[in-house]
Parts: sequence; structure tokens; C-alpha cells
Amino acid sequence: MTRLKKSKVVFLVSEDKFFIYDFILKISNNPRVDIKLIIIQEYNEKIKRKLILSLLFGFWNCLILFYELFFKRSSNSIAKLCKNKKIKFVSTNNLNDSKIINKIKKQNVDLIINLNVMKIFKKNLINKFKKKLVNFHPGILPNYRGLYSTFYKIINKDKYFGITSHYIRNKIDEGPIISIIKQKINGRKLFDCYKIIYLKMIYKLLDETLRKKGKSLKENKQSNLKIYKSPNLIQILKYKF
Repeated sequence: MTRLKKSKVVFLVSEDKFFIYDFILKISNNPRVDIKLIIIQEYNEKIKRKLILSLLFGFWNCLILFYELFFKRSSNSIAKLCKNKKIKFVSTNNLNDSKIINKIKKQNVDLIINLNVMKIFKKNLINKFKKKLVNFHPGILPNYRGLYSTFYKIINKDKYFGITSHYIRNKIDEGPIISIIKQKINGRKLFDCYKIIYLKMIYKLLDETLRKKGKSLKENKQSNLKIYKSPNLIQILKYKF
């Protein structure tokens, strides 16, 4: 059996105490991955998004999250984790800044993977790393571009939910698809789907993405497909009841 070469990776993240923190912690011990740099995009989650997620997750799940984040994990941060693990990192309020691009370029990595940064990548960043810049989209592409992909799959009564890796292009979630990991919804609620995505699927997706890196993929033109946005009150009520 052929041993896979160790992959040099830059991860793009927003600060997170839970799923992304756990992912970085676990991957830092993965013998197949050499984390060369982590870019932490400073991001203040909007009140509207917090309110929507609270309504969709439900009272009990929000209570569990509150306990985890403010009691068990209150001191967690990706920056602290990087210091403890001696991983190079940079915090920035502008991922598209030329200084950040140069820092990434100096690492000479195989892949640059965006895990959870909800910021538009500009052409200068995309064009510089067109064959290396990858997004982990928490939904199944090409049909579920944009926000809240899993939520819309549930209210549209689709059979599957999942996560997709794809190369980043100038239009939202439009680049060539590398891999999709999916599972049947089977009546699951949104929070349960997210837990499966970020506690199980994301690791399988990373393995598949590393295995397929460098392979020639066709450009995936999806401009005519819908881009989902934040749900409205009627859609939230449809989901809840």
C-alpha cells in the first residue's frame, strides 16, 4: 500500500471555541498534515445571525452550547492553541491584505483551506493561489450555494445533508468540486446535522481533499443556480412547526 506524502497546509479560520478549535487540535496531531500557518480572520458575529441560529437550534441545544462555551471552554481560543502547539499564526482584520497574501506565499504549501471564514475573498487572493485555495462548504454543492445550506435541505425535504470541498473562484461557492461527504437526513434536526458535519464528516473530507490534491478538475460553472441567504420568519416557522 502506497504511503501518502505529508501535506503542507495553511488553514484560514475565524476564532472559535468549539468545532473549529477541536478540528485544529486533532489535525495538529495528524501525521499526514503539516500545518505551516493559521490565519485567524477577526470576525464579530452579527446579532441577526446569532438570533437565527438560536431559533433554529432550539432552547435545549442553546443551553448546552452556552454551558460549553462559557464554562467548560471559556479559556479556549485558536490563538492560544497555536501558541501551545507551536504553530505559526497571524490574526488579521483583512484576509485580503497584501501582507497576509505574502505571508501565505512564503509557506510554499500544497493547500490553503478555508474552514469557517465568512468573508468574501477578493481577486488578488484568489488569483494568487487559484490551484491551492480550497473552501470547506457545510452543504452539498452545486445545488446549495450560500448560507444555511443544511437548513434549506431540511425544509426542502431533501434526502441528504453533507459538506463539500471545492476550489475558490470569484463567484460564491462556484469553483471545481473536489469531494463531497454526505449522509441521509433521516429526520434529524439542524443542530444534530451540524454536529455530524463538524465532528465526523469534516475529517473524512480533509482526507479526501488531501488525497485528490493536484488532480485536474473541470471548472464547475454554477452561475444560474440559486444562492441561499438568511432564512426569513416564515421559513423558520416552517422548520420549527
